[in-house]
Amino acid sequence: MRRYIFILVFLISSFWSFSQELELVYVERPLNEVLIELRDQYDVQLAFDDRGLSQYSITVNQHFSSMEDVFDFLLTGIPYSYRKSGDVFVIFPRIEEEKPEPIVLKSYRLSGQISDAETQESLPYAKVLINGHGQISDQKGNFSYVSNSDSLFHVQVSYLGYYMLDTLVNSGVNQEFHLFPSLFKIQEVEVSGKELVKNLQVGSTAGELRLNHKIAGYLPGNGDNSVFNLLRLQPGILAAGEQSNDLMIWGSYEGQSQVLFDGFTLFGMKNFNDNISAVNPFLAKDIQVMKGGYRAEYGERVGGVVNITSIDGSPEDVHVKMNINNMTMNGLVSIPVTDKSAVLLALRQTYYELYDPEQIAVNTKGRAGNMVDRNLFPDYNFRDLNLRYSGESKQGDSYSICFLTGSDSFSYSLEYGSQQANRLFEEKENNNQNGFSARYNKGWKNGGRSEFTLAYSDLQNETSRINLYGGRTSSGNGQGSGSGDSGGSTQPDINEFKRNTIAEVKLNLQNHLSVSDSHKLGFGFSYIYNQTLLRADTFDIQLFDNQSHAGRVGAYVEDHFSPVEQLELVAGLRTDYPVNVEKTYLQPRFSGTINLNDNFKLNGAWDFIINILLTAQRLINWEIIVMHGWFLMMKELRFYHPDMW
Repeated sequence: MRRYIFILVFLISSFWSFSQELELVYVERPLNEVLIELRDQYDVQLAFDDRGLSQYSITVNQHFSSMEDVFDFLLTGIPYSYRKSGDVFVIFPRIEEEKPEPIVLKSYRLSGQISDAETQESLPYAKVLINGHGQISDQKGNFSYVSNSDSLFHVQVSYLGYYMLDTLVNSGVNQEFHLFPSLFKIQEVEVSGKELVKNLQVGSTAGELRLNHKIAGYLPGNGDNSVFNLLRLQPGILAAGEQSNDLMIWGSYEGQSQVLFDGFTLFGMKNFNDNISAVNPFLAKDIQVMKGGYRAEYGERVGGVVNITSIDGSPEDVHVKMNINNMTMNGLVSIPVTDKSAVLLALRQTYYELYDPEQIAVNTKGRAGNMVDRNLFPDYNFRDLNLRYSGESKQGDSYSICFLTGSDSFSYSLEYGSQQANRLFEEKENNNQNGFSARYNKGWKNGGRSEFTLAYSDLQNETSRINLYGGRTSSGNGQGSGSGDSGGSTQPDINEFKRNTIAEVKLNLQNHLSVSDSHKLGFGFSYIYNQTLLRADTFDIQLFDNQSHAGRVGAYVEDHFSPVEQLELVAGLRTDYPVNVEKTYLQPRFSGTINLNDNFKLNGAWDFIINILLTAQRLINWEIIVMHGWFLMMKELRFYHPDMW
């Protein structure tokens, strides 16, 4: 019995000793000494590294409910842990697994603008080669590039009429690259078998020509039509038998090709005797001809596209140009407004009558053998005005506002009479062309670029014809004045009047994004609204009055991919939705360039128009191929819609 009582008392005392609260009060005591006192005071079996734990000091004044709570507190914040093996608490160093450092891909970006080193004019659509990967700058000479491997870039910039720039630059945004013109005056020398000035660039991309505007002023055309004279000298553009009011590229018909000037459409280049054009040669900075297979950002036509960019003006100093020939006076002045903006004004005007009536009057014999006096009184007048304001912001963004207005008027009156009768014939034709565009080019921090364009243009044509017939006047002077005796009264034989007008409003947004050193994306949206008017009457009786309008929404996406330095592939898709037709037209476009060596390059491009609402059998129908846009027929100035063909 005594033995059982002793065992019971021992178990109760042991249970009481372990169930009571544990109190620890220490101030800056080494951890190994604290553990030794815990072992002696509470009869705990421990195993630990005495030297390692002596390096850590403990300050505590707290109660704990269990020994595990004590060790959790004491080992907090030090590289030691514990576990209980039987009745023994084993304290051991904690081995932390080394976590691999995350791999961070760092990208380096380069963006800048290409300009003329002398005039500070931006150079649009320049060829840029960065670390062996090629691209083309935008309309303001801006470009961007991203690399994931190196912050040092090898940059080569080439532009028609300028020396090539070959340099190394560090990563950064809004950098400036200046090119020096390669055109310079030299003394007279004898040259054979070598062209001094290159006026044409072909072979960079399929179906594209770049014309050197630096030599446009030296071409035939008295300086007033040098731009279109230069165009008609190029391969693929009709050079014989064409009318003066349109361009025919690669066999396209009238109205199927488009001429863009600073973003707005020139509907006609009608002028006197094909010698005065709608584009002032002083303003032409870049002339880009896309004969076919052009990129997805261009649409609206099934023929070619001529994109003309005007100069910006100099923000540094006042520049003045003057030209006087036997037809017109041409003047240009550029005035700085701020440190980075300038306003430009250009004006052309005919300053004398191109015909002398005294040299045109002739006498001929009529059917009855009587002498007939013929007097011709011509009158011709041409004038145009170009106004442009452009500049750059502190962030490197560029902007421009352009305005064009031109008037071309021609009329003549013909008087002829004999002893029996006289006749008066008058004919007039007046053409007025107006254009406006506002552009803003934004550069983003990630190297991307966006350009917004608002453009408007119109062409107004008016023609009239009057034919008066009457007997001889009492004075018998042969002048059909319409007054005299009863036998000399005049009556109208023909009285016609025609008016034709076309107008266009365009909103366009383009975006360019550099994804990597071999991958670039482009996408954009547009809305175009056209309005036409055709009206004719005779003897104050209206023959017809036709007014129509149409709008269309367009969008495109384009992918530039260069897997190797020698190969560049461009895949694009454009879609247009004419609102009045209520059909969607898809236009897949593909192009590629292979640089076989320094002297040989192979280019190819393909595009096609698909109406997704038609069956595959109708895809080869001519109606689909020519359905695109309103076609301008300058002979009658009528616009035909595809559904009318």
